[in-house]
Amino acid sequence: MKLLAWDTSTKTGAIWALEWDHANPNAKPEIRSAWTLSVAASDHSEQLLWAIDRILESCRWKLADLNALAVGVGPGSFTGLRIGVTTARTLAQALGLKISPFSSLAALARLHASSLPPDTRVYAAMDACKGEVFLLEGPARAIARCVLPEIKGWPSSARERVLSFDALAKRLRSARARYGARMKWHGIGDAFVRNSEIWHPLPRAAGDWNIALSGRISGEIVAQVGFESWKQTSGGLNPSLIFPAYLRDADATIKLRKGLLKVAPVSSD
Repeated sequence: MKLLAWDTSTKTGAIWALEWDHANPNAKPEIRSAWTLSVAASDHSEQLLWAIDRILESCRWKLADLNALAVGVGPGSFTGLRIGVTTARTLAQALGLKISPFSSLAALARLHASSLPPDTRVYAAMDACKGEVFLLEGPARAIARCVLPEIKGWPSSARERVLSFDALAKRLRSARARYGARMKWHGIGDAFVRNSEIWHPLPRAAGDWNIALSGRISGEIVAQVGFESWKQTSGGLNPSLIFPAYLRDADATIKLRKGLLKVAPVSSD
């Protein structure tokens, strides 16, 4: 089996090529090639297609050799997600393939979750702009199993959401009250850098907390969750079922709901 997995939810995208023996149920995927895209979201379309071409050449594969695709569906950059998902759907439809979707936040959170004590509270937070944060939280043992909320296997103790800074600060104060001042926790994501004040309610006891400042999603994790999604979805889903998980409405929808945009008349012709 030959699979390409990518994520374009942030300014640093990742694409990895995997291969494994489908006839062997215990076979582990071998990483054949990997590329990192460090570009503005508006450039993802050009850079992603270029990277796909380069990674296929480095593996000595052709498009027709691919058996599956996996893609991060968000949350994250609206533009980046549209490009990543649209590219996956277009290729899948052209090649007659299925797509294995995975959560971009799960890919971010998994970077350290598997190496943490199982009861450590993990907070993976992307800056969502507009005074909000995309958040995935839960105990490390649950986060280490997260793939996508919509498919079987997502642990009930982990949850994806979008919160305002005030709502998040309130939630963190509640967490400290529930788990105590010696609560062990781990944070990862660019929201820690840009909005450091919102994490102050969490305890700072030495050795009980850690912050990974990088908002970069590990390409190796992209490959891992892509492969796990392929297994959990029994080989992927129909491309028509794959959509970006924005977690919130687009700006135009919000303005329309508030009456800030005029609704254009619909022609009967």
